[in-house]
Amino acid sequence: MSRTWLVGDGRPSDEQRKLYEHAYAQVHFNTELLRPGMTFREFPEKAWKVPDHFIKNRYC
Repeated sequence: MSRTWLVGDGRPSDEQRKLYEHAYAQVHFNTELLRPGMTFREFPEKAWKVPDHFIKNRYC
């Protein structure tokens, strides 16, 4: 699951656009993995790997 909001009237910054691109890539990569019969163990093994520099900001 992912969610993104831009607050205010301005356009997103280059950094915000970059972060959105990563989130978009993750959601679509993981969606493409889903298949009937896939186990709950198999999915995280194959899922998009979060780059190390994002780990400290992740939520669980």
